[in-house]
Amino acid sequence: MPQDKAKITFYKITECGFYGRGEEAPEFGNMQSLLSSLEEWSGGKQLVETKTYEPSGIDEQMPCYLLNIHRLNNNWLVTIWNETPSTDGQTASAVGTSSVGNAEIVMNELPEGGIPGFATYFWFIPDLDVFASIRFQHLITGQKPMQLYMESYLAEFSPYVVLTDPDDDTDIEIIGYKAADDGEAQHLYPRFRTCLFRKPGNRQYLFDNAQFIRKIICKSSLKLSRPEDLADWQRFLTNVRLRRAEPNDESVKIK
Repeated sequence: MPQDKAKITFYKITECGFYGRGEEAPEFGNMQSLLSSLEEWSGGKQLVETKTYEPSGIDEQMPCYLLNIHRLNNNWLVTIWNETPSTDGQTASAVGTSSVGNAEIVMNELPEGGIPGFATYFWFIPDLDVFASIRFQHLITGQKPMQLYMESYLAEFSPYVVLTDPDDDTDIEIIGYKAADDGEAQHLYPRFRTCLFRKPGNRQYLFDNAQFIRKIICKSSLKLSRPEDLADWQRFLTNVRLRRAEPNDESVKIK
């Protein structure tokens, strides 16, 4: 039975919670409370109701939705559905065998209420403030949309949000955030920020001794099967068969 191979990339959670202006530590909130409240908030909702932000004209980031969230001991698996563009309820596909300048485009109907897109998977370990993106059949990690999704959830849908009282002639507005029911709303900034997780090593040793470094050796391999970079006259000789390039599938290691 064929098995899918997964590629796992770890990220460090650098900020998660509600912060005062210029503050590095949150007033309240962490990864564990975010995931717990997200699980409770999404319970019983339809997929379309889990969208936390609208497309922005700045970065043209498409919306995404919470496909699944599951907890096992102190680990969480979160699956995000990333929406892809559609036109009037149809998705476009280009026929790969059609020619440039005369490409054939096929429009496929979406089912009623369908959301075109693809899934991305994330493994969260709140105790270590890290998470991993898990990739299967595609190359996209979906890390940026997930980050935007989490931060938008904190900002507008988390239990820490304090809203104005609804009036007949006014819209409901967010006036701040608070950690407890009996607390006062504070003017804080919800944040969810990440960076690529770096493996422990002798980086600090290199930084401390940078002045003693005199040489850096780069190692690589040359594929001899690559097409030759020829001048015009060399290509001419090849075309009239006065010069013949010998096939070579070997590779040469260089440094």
